[in-house]
Amino acid sequence: MYVLLIALQGPETVRSQDTDNNQERDAVFARAARVEGEHILALACAMCDGGQYTPLLVCRRHSPVGVAAKALGLPFLPLGGVTTFSGLLRLWLWQRRHAQLVVQTVGVEAMDLGRRIMRQRPAGTTLLIHAFPVVPPMGSALQGKALSAAHKILCGSAHVRECIVEAWQCSHVQTRNEDGQLSLAGSKELELPPAIDVASYSPGLSWTEADAASGRHFIFCMGNALSPHSGANLAVRAMAAIRQREDLPPWEVRAYGSGPRFEEVLHEAQTLGVASRLCLLGDQPLPQALQAAHAWLAPGSSLEEVPESLWAGVAADLPVLCSDSPLHLQRLANASDAGGIFAADDPQSLAQAMIRLMLDTQFRKRLVAGGQSIRPYLGYDAFAECVFNMYADWCGQLGWPVNAANRATTDESTSDKKKIVNAEDRGN
Repeated sequence: MYVLLIALQGPETVRSQDTDNNQERDAVFARAARVEGEHILALACAMCDGGQYTPLLVCRRHSPVGVAAKALGLPFLPLGGVTTFSGLLRLWLWQRRHAQLVVQTVGVEAMDLGRRIMRQRPAGTTLLIHAFPVVPPMGSALQGKALSAAHKILCGSAHVRECIVEAWQCSHVQTRNEDGQLSLAGSKELELPPAIDVASYSPGLSWTEADAASGRHFIFCMGNALSPHSGANLAVRAMAAIRQREDLPPWEVRAYGSGPRFEEVLHEAQTLGVASRLCLLGDQPLPQALQAAHAWLAPGSSLEEVPESLWAGVAADLPVLCSDSPLHLQRLANASDAGGIFAADDPQSLAQAMIRLMLDTQFRKRLVAGGQSIRPYLGYDAFAECVFNMYADWCGQLGWPVNAANRATTDESTSDKKKIVNAEDRGN
């Protein structure tokens, strides 16, 4: 089965319609766009490893997705600039060769092109699927035809799904897809949690009695610390609540990530007298940074939090403390032992959890073991397997053949994709 993957995020993309708070929202959208690109690349890589699906990736020229696709040797067609028309023409010629086609988009930028491809093809031959791993569509995109035209919508959280469903209910949007010949069982909006690159993480440090005796620092880490609702100020207040404890080993908090709240968080730490114990380290590769960590904090309350804000600690085999935000509780629904849960917006609750983590060896071991039990299900391989199982189910309902032999229905397919990439290379 041939799958057209569309990801059109680019550096010039602006999703925010809130002119009074663009800086914070744009920071959220930038992280969401990165996650969307990583997931579409993961699907393309999994398909190219062999199996039932043959991909073609459509992306923006010189975008992070396009650069990565070229480096990985993926079959892709870049759009942008003066060659957009010729790229769309090659895409139109490519899609005509396939009797059935799955069109998978990710992010709001790709919805219109996905719908356009479906409308160009004969009725009943195109399965259109949209995906939103982190943030839902906003404004007019929620009520437009491009979204409602999809046969299925993959939502990264209950928040994303609820935003879409509530918008349709409030505006009475017609949600029936435009291809009346395709009908699939079940809900149109499905929850599928986003993944992280688990394979890139190595185990962090394990705190021992010898570490405590030698005066080493117990190192807490957290990610995306300067983003909205990250919980950074909560962590600073918890630090202030425990800094006078004399029965604790030396400790510090390392906060990674960029965003608009550097001065705010630093001022809070200075005011409460814990600035010397807080390191604001900016964006760094978490797989490398967490090799020197003893614990991971996820104090945020955002419903649009990127997955590594919680899962990075699990991926690095670290004990994780997380707030009881709705998103965290949803992601830990089947693995409560993978996180030490504390009350959101309660610095005393976090302080007590941090104290217990430093002093209670069995507590640390229980959290690490809980994380290890779910670690295999957090990576891109598991995510791709879930998506492929969905494809197989839906194609089965439609009576479409999904098998390895379908990859070679024509000798021209592989050469066509090479021509697409090579033609674009000549244009650079």
